[in-house]
Parts: sequence; structure tokens; C-alpha cells
Amino acid sequence: MVERSKSYRSLVRVCFTFLKTNECHFGYCPNTFYRSMVVTDHTKADKIYQEIEGHKQKIARAEVVYANSKTESNTEGTRPTHRTGFLGLIGTKVDTIEYCSEQIKELLPKLEAEQKTTLHEKQQRAAIVIFNSRSAVAFASQTLHAQVYDKWTVMEAPEPRQIIWSNLPMKLYDRQIRQSVVYGIVFLIVVFYMVSLTAIFAVTTLENLEKLPFLKPVVEQPAIKTVLEAYLPQIAPIICHMILLLFLF
Repeated sequence: MVERSKSYRSLVRVCFTFLKTNECHFGYCPNTFYRSMVVTDHTKADKIYQEIEGHKQKIARAEVVYANSKTESNTEGTRPTHRTGFLGLIGTKVDTIEYCSEQIKELLPKLEAEQKTTLHEKQQRAAIVIFNSRSAVAFASQTLHAQVYDKWTVMEAPEPRQIIWSNLPMKLYDRQIRQSVVYGIVFLIVVFYMVSLTAIFAVTTLENLEKLPFLKPVVEQPAIKTVLEAYLPQIAPIICHMILLLFLF
């Protein structure tokens, strides 16, 4: 048995070609490079692939139905059929196995052509480079790979489930602008939230409400006082949030 070696990944942003990615990391990290994968937009190829898989599943189900239809009295069985129209309710009735097999034969060349087009024409300005050493990943992430720093940005790659794949084609300045906007919004929300919430909690206590001449007769009533003590701490933050959202948005 061959023990599988550990692999460590780095994420390259704003890369240009698959060849450049390989050359860069072969030169900087010899004997540690494992492979590299350019991120591409393969939405159309995935759609064709899903169609092929759907036809394969239909063939598998049809073959099971066809096998179960064979009996001693009917050794040839009944081949499954379906209609090609809307929801299988209208259209020409065809043999399911033959029809799906023909569809797969037609889709396979389209899938191969789309995969080639995707690899060469739909690159997403990013690549994942895999090493067999953690130190190589750290070295590649901390090394300047181009004279202009925004041409190549390298970082340790997060887990695939943590990557927002649609954001990978974004340019460095677009990412920095978005990051600054998000930080600004978070800062405003925190500041307004803390200040307004502290002020509301300070004002809406029963002791402070009793100091207001026009509210003192109302607050001193036992029934109303009990309701305020029970629900005022929950209602005040909700009203504060609603007012804050109106000002921000």
C-alpha cells in the first residue's frame, strides 16, 4: 500500500495562465510542487454534465423496469416508453432506453468541447496550487511574485466550502473597496447600536420614567408598572433596532 502524502494548498489571485502558475511555483519551491488548478466558470459544462447524468439514471430505471416485466408468459418483456413533450404528457412516444442513449451520444461531444472552451477561455483570474510541504505554502504566500503587487496575490487557501467561488474573478481594488465599505458599515452599526441602546436603556428604566411629571401618575399604577417591568426591557431594543434600520437604509 502506498501512503497518501499530505497536501497543502495556496490560493493565487489575479493569475493569467495555467503555464505561468506552474512556472512560478516550480521556480520558487522546487521539489514541493504537486499540482495546480485554474479556477474556471464551468456553469455551462456542469449543465450538460447534469443532463448526461439524468439520462443515465433514466436508463438505469428503465432497464430495471424492463427486466421486471419479463415473465414466463412474456419472455421478451415490455420496453419502457415515455413522451418527449412537457412533463412527459405530450409529444412523441419513444423508447426510453434508446432515446436516452442517443441523447447521451449527442451530449458527450458537446461536453468535451465545452470543457476545452472552459479551460482556455473562461478562466476566473484565480488558481489553487497544491504543495506537499506546509513550509512551501508559507514561503509562497509570503513571497513577492511580481513587481506590481496587484498582479499576483498569494494566500493560504481556505477550505473549499469556505470559498465564495463567484467572487474569485474580482480584481484587487474591487475587493479592497468592498472590504472598506463593509468595515465602514459594521463600524456605523456598532457605534449607533451601542450608543442608542445604552441611551434607551438609561431612559426607559422605571426610576427615570417616574421622574417625568406626565408619566409619573401612569407608571405608579400597579398593573401598568408590572407590565412595564416585564416587557419594557424587550420592547425598547426592538424599537431601537427599527429606528436604526430606518436611518441606515
